[in-house]
Amino acid sequence: MPGIPLPAEGRLSTAIDRALIAALAPAGLVRTGATHSENVAAQTARGLHIARRLLVPLLGKRNYLRLKSNAATGPSFGRRLGRIIAFGYDIGSIVHDSLGCGFGRRTEVAEISALFNLGIVLIDRLFDASAAVAVSTVITPDLLRQMPIALPGGTQLDAELRRTNGSGRAIVLTVVQAFFRRVRAMLPPDAPAPHHLGDLLVSAYEAELRTARPWPSRATARAIAERKAKAPFEIVFEVARLSEPAAPTSSIDRALAITKELATTFALVDDLADLERDQRAGDMNAIIIDGNGEIDWKYVTEAVERLGRSVTAAVVALESNCGSIAAARSTELVLTYLWSWIRPTSQPES
Repeated sequence: MPGIPLPAEGRLSTAIDRALIAALAPAGLVRTGATHSENVAAQTARGLHIARRLLVPLLGKRNYLRLKSNAATGPSFGRRLGRIIAFGYDIGSIVHDSLGCGFGRRTEVAEISALFNLGIVLIDRLFDASAAVAVSTVITPDLLRQMPIALPGGTQLDAELRRTNGSGRAIVLTVVQAFFRRVRAMLPPDAPAPHHLGDLLVSAYEAELRTARPWPSRATARAIAERKAKAPFEIVFEVARLSEPAAPTSSIDRALAITKELATTFALVDDLADLERDQRAGDMNAIIIDGNGEIDWKYVTEAVERLGRSVTAAVVALESNCGSIAAARSTELVLTYLWSWIRPTSQPES
């Protein structure tokens, strides 16, 4: 694909949108128009239904309504809640399905993945609100290593929850705690300790911490941005793998390959979709050269080309797994999320 022409001022998102259509249209991977908008609306509504089911028992009705109304999380969050939960739930479902259709913990993994995605977004908002120091004194690398194997009630997180009960920060910590409790409850009694899950969580969290600091070198910044975007998919894969200890090696390898393609796809989509916002805010993005917001335009072209390849590879991998009906459903979910991220104005508010 030829290089993307440098756009006029204020036309960056339009140039990226056109380039992606050119890259993905030949393979039939573009989703726009009324049907796409209906699919986005359906995903959002389904996500809100799942959110009520998961969060009202966890937070209580009052705190759940605070979460939805932005009282605990800041502007616009309540409008995004359905999409956040739906995305986590669906990625968990797809990754679990990649292990094979004969395994029974799909819903469990999907719900854990939904809580995990919500936790990521909530923590990210705290960091964006300059609460990084307050968060990092409670959620530490040692805590993340302990939590998958710790007994309930005895960690620093449990103590902080008792101290901050009812606050906005307590809602965030409750979601984090629920993720760990659901993982522990899912494991068979004779399962080995999930130390690798703890290591992945530490790696993801350290990438988040580093994005809140002054910019390192260009190469390091790009590696941090990519690590932050891809790590959550590796964690969801590890949860799915832990859920099905009888899964054969061939199934695990296939699921890992699909997860890697999904991680690459959404890491690229995330950088492209957030490019203008990150440029204005001076936030870390793999496409931005430095903290002054200078864009590596050559890398934009490369990112679009890579995205075209990764989406195609992800679709091929999904279609080779679990039969054509399940593959078609998973493919449509992935493409709907991809285009709703690239074109956020098409997403209905909820």
